[in-house]
Amino acid sequence: MLRPLVVALALLLGLIACDRTPAAAPPATPGPDLTSTTGLATPASPEPTPTDRAAPTLRYAIAEPAQLVPIDAVSPEEKLVVDTLFDSLTRLGPNMMARPSAATEWEASDDARVWRFTLRAGAAFHDGSPVTSGDFAFAWSQAAATGRAGFLLSDVEGYADVAAGAAETLTGVRAVDDLRLEVRLARPRGDLPVIVAHPALAPLATAAWRADEAAYRRAPVGNGPFSAAEDRAPRQFLRVQAFPGWRNGERPAELDEVLFQFLDAETAYLAFQQDRLQVGPLPREALDAAQAAYGTSVDGYRGPGVLQGVTPSVYFLGFNVRQPPFDVPDVRRAISLALDRDAMAAAVQGASAVPASSVTSPLIRTAPAATCSACTQDRRTARQILADHGVTRLEFTFNGDGGHQEIANQVRRDLRAVGVRSVRFSTPDFDAYLDELGAGDAGFFRFGWTPEHPTPGDVLEPLFSSDGTHNYTGYADPGVDQLLAEAGADTSALRRGVLYLLAERRVVSRDQVVTPLFFYRHQLVVSPRVEGFVLDPMGLANLEEVRLAPPATS
Repeated sequence: MLRPLVVALALLLGLIACDRTPAAAPPATPGPDLTSTTGLATPASPEPTPTDRAAPTLRYAIAEPAQLVPIDAVSPEEKLVVDTLFDSLTRLGPNMMARPSAATEWEASDDARVWRFTLRAGAAFHDGSPVTSGDFAFAWSQAAATGRAGFLLSDVEGYADVAAGAAETLTGVRAVDDLRLEVRLARPRGDLPVIVAHPALAPLATAAWRADEAAYRRAPVGNGPFSAAEDRAPRQFLRVQAFPGWRNGERPAELDEVLFQFLDAETAYLAFQQDRLQVGPLPREALDAAQAAYGTSVDGYRGPGVLQGVTPSVYFLGFNVRQPPFDVPDVRRAISLALDRDAMAAAVQGASAVPASSVTSPLIRTAPAATCSACTQDRRTARQILADHGVTRLEFTFNGDGGHQEIANQVRRDLRAVGVRSVRFSTPDFDAYLDELGAGDAGFFRFGWTPEHPTPGDVLEPLFSSDGTHNYTGYADPGVDQLLAEAGADTSALRRGVLYLLAERRVVSRDQVVTPLFFYRHQLVVSPRVEGFVLDPMGLANLEEVRLAPPATS
């Protein structure tokens, strides 16, 4: 029997008061490439449409997306564009909780393994065809079969068969009727409404896709607030226009057009200074000047000005707890105590990073922080512990082709300062590095993680559960596994948050399996002409709510 979701605040307060021992995650790259640029430079802006001079067109610089359809949306720029063209079942609110979008309501079975979503009546795709539950079922099966984002559906019944090519459709996704979608899961997911807010889980206009998939990929037929005005101009721009038939928000978009221009950060900032675009990435070296010229966002996420809101992407050092000397918790704790996180974040990422004392960002938690007890530098204690255990030589592994040398140099300096005479670097290329991590050959290594969804489970489960897809530390704790399982099955966001908090305390503070270094920040500048712009922690913008004032006249 299905029941509405409720929140039990009394249980939350009881769980916060005391710890207790209670009776397939998405693939991700191991952190950003610290040397990469944001896109491809193009010196000229496209010509405006005939209405552009009289009506608002927002020009937004991004890296060029490789794909424009939901099932392949995995990069930040792909998610941003797809989120503009498509609407998923839910959307994320300011608190990163699920809100209605293509679906107006949802309910779960008692065990959180069966969910039903009711779609919004009267909603249409950009070609006028109605949005139905069958379009979601079709899109999700396509994603599982061939999509780069198919891994997001790994908990849905039948996923393994479709991904392996043994079946064509997901048995766990069923169109009850045109407006009701049923989702059956292989394991409980109390946070499914948050999961399905991902842009990659939006619907496909089934008939249009089947008629001409290649054309669909060039100019997608979505159900979002903006529609593709024309085919993408490769290496130049993508133009989208407001869709007057949009029904998933309070009102149609106020902008007439958004012009996504494919530019690197340096070219984009030059165009921004000339008022040839209104939103774009900010080169690190231009940060101080941009803040002086355009001001700073009131909260890091809202324009105008320089936006530097903290994201959930975390950079940390990991230990293989099965390899000496990292099999001793005190040694792991001593290494963490040796590190100067402030100096490391400032030297390596400048103002685009903030020191971390947890692996889950406060932005995705509904409970207090699980602060790392050994994340404040204490060289005296670190030196004593390492001397007691005879640790004078270590090897540190990182991929040599990702721009991590400065972090490694800082780690070496900090460890030498506490008596570790030799810190040898192992620097395989990226693929070999992943092979070493997977084989358990790296004892002390750097890693990064960007969750696909704003939930602590997207960080803790793949990294620290006994069978986690990216558990490169060899860590296994039955108590942590049970906490993670209980959290994943709970439909109350508050109770989930507390259970995840207890799990993270054990992993990061009690056992020091990893040592967090820093969280990344947004690095974006928004024109004073832009009103209502918000870039959420996951990198999605509310372009349907944005207004653009006319240029100042001299």
